[in-house]
Amino acid sequence: MHRTATGHLAVARLVTERQAHDCAVRREQPCQHCGTPTTRRSHGAQGWPACTDCYSAWAERPTEQRRRDRAAKAIGKRQGQRAQARRTRLALEAQGFDTDIAAALISGGLVPIDTDD
Repeated sequence: MHRTATGHLAVARLVTERQAHDCAVRREQPCQHCGTPTTRRSHGAQGWPACTDCYSAWAERPTEQRRRDRAAKAIGKRQGQRAQARRTRLALEAQGFDTDIAAALISGGLVPIDTDD
């Protein structure tokens, strides 16, 4: 949002408000890799909060390495989901649910019972 002012008093008030504004674009934060103070404005929002040197080094990594990193992150996520499903299954069985029913509830494969008989 851009604001304008007309007159000495209004311009002075607008400048004072702008200088008092504390936004993330102007605020320095340490680089997440080396600790160098950096701002979003110093090298664009894409690499922040990494300093220019760390972001450049990351961007120059081979595409294959970035693909491996994403794959490893996805594997970790799936392992977490499996561990959660295991904990849920054990909790359901401890509450007295049959093993097949617990597995069906976790997988979402529970089919409604036909009561037309």
